[in-house]
Amino acid sequence: MTSSVSFLFGVHAHQPIGNFPEVVIDAHERCYKPFLHTLHRYPKFRFAVHFSGWLLDFLFEHYPQDMALLREMVTRGQVELFGAGDTEPVLAAIPEHDRVGQLRTFSTKLKKRLGQRPQGAWLTERVWESTVIPALTRCGIRYVIVDDYHFICAGKRKTELDGFFTTEEDRHSLDLFPISEALRYRLPFSPAQEAIACIESLTDQATTGRQPAAVYFDDIEKFGIWPETYQWVYERGWLEQFIQGVLASPRIRMQHYRDYHASEKTRGILYLPTTSYIEMNEWTLPAEPAHTYADLVQQAKAAGWYEPNKSFLRGGIWKNFFSRYPESNWMHKRMLGLSARYARLPASQRTDAMQQCLYASQAN
Repeated sequence: MTSSVSFLFGVHAHQPIGNFPEVVIDAHERCYKPFLHTLHRYPKFRFAVHFSGWLLDFLFEHYPQDMALLREMVTRGQVELFGAGDTEPVLAAIPEHDRVGQLRTFSTKLKKRLGQRPQGAWLTERVWESTVIPALTRCGIRYVIVDDYHFICAGKRKTELDGFFTTEEDRHSLDLFPISEALRYRLPFSPAQEAIACIESLTDQATTGRQPAAVYFDDIEKFGIWPETYQWVYERGWLEQFIQGVLASPRIRMQHYRDYHASEKTRGILYLPTTSYIEMNEWTLPAEPAHTYADLVQQAKAAGWYEPNKSFLRGGIWKNFFSRYPESNWMHKRMLGLSARYARLPASQRTDAMQQCLYASQAN
């Protein structure tokens, strides 16, 4: 039996480009600010964070003191920053040269504003296609996080998903962390002690000789913006109870993704199928097949065999949003045309403003 489990805790924050200022302000007051201020009081509680590029710029402009707090946590080693495309694009949906440009733009922004260049990356909508690997690795990204569902679709059992795996494309290697569905559903909705017990339970199923990891990375908006979560997380003290319980547990070891990645070995080579989070497999289907799929899922749940076999009962794939919604396809192809026109321009005619507009057109 392993004596401890490494807890890798991360959150993702995003607002669409040009969202109404009052919406972003409300999100900051009910979520981003109290979350950062609470964690600032616990320097030993290490965590990872990804703010999308536009949101990060907005927060620096309107809430410089809170961003100074975040930079302080980065400097003292409490925070690991995660990269991505600057405008939150689905990387698999944009041209290769723009993937590289988006990733480098955001990594440079993180280094300039917060003093750290990322080693890990968040994938928008957790969309996975192996074609994104070369761009990620060329930009210094060493690992990404995706749902454990992705790994189950590749034939892995949940009990095997307590570390990272390695994949490759065109001689570029990248490591993959599986986000625990069990933790995503519990944090922050279960009582703090139940969530902590779920993390501790991983020590009982780990293979001897390796350090197991409990991997969590999900929307920060669950911590204050989702209905009734502000009262639960802050006013009723869930977040502080959770932090204190994690730090007090002799069976939980707080680590950054980068430190766990540096100290542990890969669990092996793995190739993931093209997929996103499980709900999107239903949403991309046309209406009639979507109803058929939903009926099959309900029948499987009623018969009691859905959970252990759900990877074999799939719907569509994320990319068929372009076939289901012609207006989405039209926008996407206009963006591809714009990208090609920009790439053909002589370097002397390109401007930063033009590139920013192109990248904005690629937002998810």
